[in-house]
Formats: sequence, structure tokens, C-alpha cells
Amino acid sequence: MKKYTLYALLFVLIACTKTEVQVTKITGKRIAIDSTNASDKTIEDFITPYRKELQQNMQKELCVAPSNFVKNDGTLQSSLGNLMADLSYEMANPVFKKIANTNIDFVLMNNGGLRAPIPKGVVTTENAFLLMPFENELVVTKLSGEKVKALFDYFVAKQKAHPLSKQVNLTIQKNTYTLNINGKAFDEKKSYYVLTNDYLQTGGDGMNFFANPEALIPLNYKVRNAIIDYFTKVDRLEKIIDNRVIVKP
Repeated sequence: MKKYTLYALLFVLIACTKTEVQVTKITGKRIAIDSTNASDKTIEDFITPYRKELQQNMQKELCVAPSNFVKNDGTLQSSLGNLMADLSYEMANPVFKKIANTNIDFVLMNNGGLRAPIPKGVVTTENAFLLMPFENELVVTKLSGEKVKALFDYFVAKQKAHPLSKQVNLTIQKNTYTLNINGKAFDEKKSYYVLTNDYLQTGGDGMNFFANPEALIPLNYKVRNAIIDYFTKVDRLEKIIDNRVIVKP
């Protein structure tokens, strides 16, 4: 009982002696971060083993690129974009099929999301991070035929090599186009499962057709992880420019 009485008295004492503190002046000083700043040895010693481990992981050899993969070597398609779309499908479809018991119909990503080329030679983990430095995740949207039409209207109008997977065959002639998906003519009365990333699904790059889908299936699979998994799976990357997009005069 005495202990609790002591606590109560202490509380009252503190309460009675409380003073209000006010800030009367704020000063600042600009400190340049450059080579003149001495490093802190304690911090350096703490960071060094982690830095070495990170460097080793980033330089891990995953596969080989027979030539440069870039995003400007085709007409409304590219070697880098095709690789990105196709590897996303290959790595994500088994995950999706376990969830939905059906297949993804095709993939659409965005050209601006490809942040670096893949140079000829040994492909490392660092190349995957440079290609996809963001934390975007793969998601599948179930879109009505009307929204899929809006998707390809957007693709044709923008005239950009947005990554499309090989399940698509799009033939463009002036302002019109014909479309086949998985070897069948596009059916506006049908719904399609489209793989993309969470940034685009929420309207990024003006891709508003992904909003309010009939269903949204998150895969809990980062785009970059899919890239690394694919690079680890294959020995050699295949450079492809094919008939997924054909532009006629």
C-alpha cells in the first residue's frame, strides 16, 4: 500500500512542477555531403560485411544474353519488351492456374517500365534490378471484351512498343486492326484474363481500362522476382521479334 501511495505522491509532484516549453528559435546549418566528410569507422565496420554480401549477390551469374536486348529494335514491339512479356507469362501462369484453374490469356506491360537494356554477355542479378528497380507485383485482371477492345485501341493509338506476350497476334493497318488471341479471333462478348502489374492496374500510364475489372487476382509475386527466377531457369535468353504485332502500310 505504501508503494502505491509513493507513486501517487510522485505523480502529483511531477504534475505540479510541470512547465510549458516553447520553441523560441530555430537555427540551421547546411552541411555538404562530399569527400571532405570523414567516415565514421564504427558505422563503416558495421556496414562492410553487408555491403560485401550485397555486391556478391548482385554479381551472381544467372544466364547469358547472345546479343543486346533493347526496347527500340522493332516496330511496336522489341526484343526487350517481348522477353519481358513472355517471361512474365511463363513464370506467372503456373501460379495463376493453381488459384483459378485456368490459364492467363495474354500479357500487357508498359514500355516505360523497362528501365535498362540487357547487354550482350553474362546476365547477373544486377541486370534484373536495373531492368526492374521498382517493387511492382504481378496481378491478373479479368476484363470484359469491351475493356480488352479499349486496351488494344489504346495500344494502337499510343504507337508505343508496350510489351505484349506471344499469345497475341495484332495486325494494324492505318487506323484499323485485326486481333487474334491464342489463335482465335477476338470475341468482344468474351472475358479475358490479362496479366499486368499493380501500377498499371491502378491506372498508371493512362491504362484506365484495367480499372474495375470483373475480377482481380493478386499473385503475390514481384515482377523483379519473376525476372530473376526466369533468368535462373534458362541458360540462354532467346531474342525474338515475331508476328505478335504486324504493321501494314
